[in-house]
Amino acid sequence: MLVKRFLGKNVHEAMQQVKQEMGANAVILHTRAIKPSGLFGFFKSEQIEITAAIEKNNLQLANEKADRHPDIQEVASQIYQVRQLVNEVKQELEINQPINGYPKSLQKLYRHLLGNQVEPKLAKRLIKNISDRCTLAEVKDLAACEEYLIRLIADLLKKVTPIEFSNQLKIIGLVGPTGVGKTTTIAKLAAHFSILEKKKVALITVDTYRIAAVEQLKTYGEIIGLPVEVVFTPREMKKSLLKFEDQDLILIDTAGRSHKNELHMLELKGFLCAQGLEPVENILVLSATGKNEDLLDIVRKYSSEVEINKIIFTKLDETSTLGAVLNICHQTKKSLSYLTTGQNVPDDIELANPRSLANLIVRGRII
Repeated sequence: MLVKRFLGKNVHEAMQQVKQEMGANAVILHTRAIKPSGLFGFFKSEQIEITAAIEKNNLQLANEKADRHPDIQEVASQIYQVRQLVNEVKQELEINQPINGYPKSLQKLYRHLLGNQVEPKLAKRLIKNISDRCTLAEVKDLAACEEYLIRLIADLLKKVTPIEFSNQLKIIGLVGPTGVGKTTTIAKLAAHFSILEKKKVALITVDTYRIAAVEQLKTYGEIIGLPVEVVFTPREMKKSLLKFEDQDLILIDTAGRSHKNELHMLELKGFLCAQGLEPVENILVLSATGKNEDLLDIVRKYSSEVEINKIIFTKLDETSTLGAVLNICHQTKKSLSYLTTGQNVPDDIELANPRSLANLIVRGRII
């Protein structure tokens, strides 16, 4: 890995140097303001120093060594894959295992729920509810059972909370693991509220680890016509929030963070929970393509570090099984907020609709 320091009069100038020499895949390791040394340093302006890194192309030797001596991370990854395989086999067995004492219509619905990744305990509870409350004639009618199941699931998903406004400035922080689409989701929300609801919106990004992420948000800001601030420290966050205090909404884009990395989680907490900051409403962004165990672990870990007010699920268009959405809402009791169904800004985002989601889970379509 090539590591190099870049100096500029300001953050933008230093970042341009990084981008020009290392490209958009460079990783920002450290940023600081420095005062020129020497006798005449007192009369000079401070400069911004950015330490960046990029992988070299000739890593063949290191890769061969790594192949001979697998590191802990690789072993952990292999263990995880084995666990996932065991869980998949277990789930397949559960799907094919009939639940005794129920007519074929309910047996079919039970298998359908499991195939949609709904947790077995929850699936059994839903089927039992139908059996207990419906007449014998109704439980033999598959269409009637489906309709009743849709109502039950919609009731479990009824806790939906949009972004609401009062007379005060609203500050929203989007948090979550890497690759779930936080930056694109922020752009969709920003476009929706600024264009459709005529709100004054500003954007802040603390995702300075990836130059591409900063440039992406800046591009969205230019297209929509919104101010964008890049923040490197909690102290800078306070200054940026004060700068935008005349806005209706500030959306904060955070870096993707592994919930298993304590240092990264503490850093995130520092940005969103720093003393003296205005209250930030944190929305956890999750991918609907994720595994239930992983998603549950993510929600619990993030909730232990920062207050999670609601959840946005992304990538509904990339999966045919939406049981994880139901499982997470049921197990964590967190409110659903918005759902995204594609990459188009600002179109592919909508407020969660319990009935529509229930229809997708039960019938695979929206009615």
